[in-house]
Parts: sequence; structure tokens; C-alpha cells
Amino acid sequence: MTAEPATNPVPSGSARAALAAAEVAAELAEELSDVVYALRVAPDMAFEYVSSSLEQLIGFPIDEHYTDPNLHLRRVDPRDLPAVTAVMEAPTGAVLDVRAR
Repeated sequence: MTAEPATNPVPSGSARAALAAAEVAAELAEELSDVVYALRVAPDMAFEYVSSSLEQLIGFPIDEHYTDPNLHLRRVDPRDLPAVTAVMEAPTGAVLDVRAR
């Protein structure tokens, strides 16, 4: 008899802790009226988390942010687009002070 690989492997202790921490962070973010998001920039840009407050603020359904990671750029004032683009292209760990309209 041959053992088959598990289709849903059980996460290791550290992976379980990371998942639990992410769940707690998401629950806390949903309680805030502030916009909270996690945006992956490499290897391809994609939202990994968007709080529901963003939909209330700008009117785009949350699902659209997951399918179109550039959606938020259509809401940026054209005069602010260079600053927003600079933030997105900044190296990891860079500290930037950006104000937008």
C-alpha cells in the first residue's frame, strides 16, 4: 500500500501562528473606519487584503480591487499621480512623506 500526499497539509506551528495573527489583524481592521490594505508589489502587483471601509470611502466594490490592482489609480487626482507612483516604485523600507488630494 502506498501513502498518498495530503491534499490539505496541516500548517506547521509557525505557519499556524502566522495564519492566526493574520486573521486577528483582519478582524481588527474590519472594526476600524480607516482604510487598511496589504498590497503585494512583486513579482506582480496584487491586493492581498482590503478592508471593507475602502468600499464605503470610494464606492468601488472590494472584489474589484482584488481583480484590478490598478483600480485605485483611477481615483487619484492627476496632479498627485507622480507622487503615488513614486510610493509604489520605492524600494522596500523606504520612508516617504506623501500627501494627496
